Amino acid sequence: MPTLKELKPSSALLVGRVNVGKSTIFNRLLNRYQAITSAEAGTTRDLNRSLLTWQGKTFWLIDSGGYHRSGKDLANQASRHLLQRALNEAAVILHLVDGQTGLTPEDRELARQLRSIKAHRILVVNKIDSQNKRLVATGISLGYPDTIMVSAKNGSGLGDLLDLVVAHIESTNEPSPSLRAAFIGQTNVGKSSLFNALLKTDRSLVLPTPHTTRDRVHDFLETSGLTIELIDTAGLRRQHNLAPTLEKQSAKQSLNALQRVEVAFITIDGSVPPSWQDQHIAQQITEVRLAAVILLTKADLVNKEERLSAEKRLDHWMPMLSWAPRLWVSAVSGEGVNKILPLAQAASASWHQQLTKSELDNFWAFLKRNRTTGRLPLADFAQTSISPPTFKLTLKQKTNPPLAIGDWAASQLRKKFSFLGSPIIVRMETTRQAK
Repeated sequence: MPTLKELKPSSALLVGRVNVGKSTIFNRLLNRYQAITSAEAGTTRDLNRSLLTWQGKTFWLIDSGGYHRSGKDLANQASRHLLQRALNEAAVILHLVDGQTGLTPEDRELARQLRSIKAHRILVVNKIDSQNKRLVATGISLGYPDTIMVSAKNGSGLGDLLDLVVAHIESTNEPSPSLRAAFIGQTNVGKSSLFNALLKTDRSLVLPTPHTTRDRVHDFLETSGLTIELIDTAGLRRQHNLAPTLEKQSAKQSLNALQRVEVAFITIDGSVPPSWQDQHIAQQITEVRLAAVILLTKADLVNKEERLSAEKRLDHWMPMLSWAPRLWVSAVSGEGVNKILPLAQAASASWHQQLTKSELDNFWAFLKRNRTTGRLPLADFAQTSISPPTFKLTLKQKTNPPLAIGDWAASQLRKKFSFLGSPIIVRMETTRQAK
């Protein structure tokens, strides 16, 4: 498998003014719901990208934020900065316009800016879902080499669009990550800043306002010969069912991201006391049984004594994650940033850890001679699975054993074999249940 540096940055970039259907077409082409869509202008802010294969060619399809002619507010300026870099790297530009409203001054302004781009340009006239609309839109042109009419609503023309794309793009290979990790936490705790710091580029928007990140953002990096997939997610609030519609969709995407990773970076603002919301997020991580690293952000604002107090508060607020390593970090000063990925790798290794027969035999002998379990009618002890490490302790009795014995056995496993950053599950079973 080639390294990331050897992979060709082959991409097709969707651009256009707000609400012309870029994210809808993005989802249609991928045949899944990845980009958040709504009638609200400027829904997409970050660059949302995914690999797509068509006619034997694999390339990156990238959705971008809507083009604003003025771009005066911070979100628009930051989004345009990301867009400009993507334009310079793309092989194909898909300029979407609304076939029902026709060309606007913003469409023409964007076309003028695209003239200096070396990529192959295709004008994509969207919302053409009837023959009458096709006749009306026939005269729409921006002087591009190719023009095609499509409908994101019913999918017509999208196959022809992909044929045009692959005719002007080189194939790339899908990265094969050794580890997948996601930043998860409240809004404005610094997830995107750390995401960018690890990638050493402005991949996610970072603004002082809450809920800057809406779509989850994926990217890859290499370290120590390993390929790692990182996911930046939208901030969560405890009662996201009371949040605005867009925020609900973002929260759902954030929680869905946990299904495709093995390590969760639980990101907490270290400069303020933990909240019920932080505790709720921690509980969600324990329920999905992922490996975890707790990142205490804004370390540049917290002195040594304050850090000790913050650690004690975390002991009280998050006892369910006592096994997760904690790291003070700052995207501003760089403190701790270079330790994030090594901790993630250690947590991932623990999550996949399989004890050897010798290690299991030694632990079984320990259980039989220990005062806590030695008097119990022990029958068997075995590791039944990994991801996370799961064990079964069987007793020769008919009544259900106390759950505290399983918790104690898990704590002893951690003392002897560490399992840094990974939950451990010890299931209790009786010989009656084992039959």
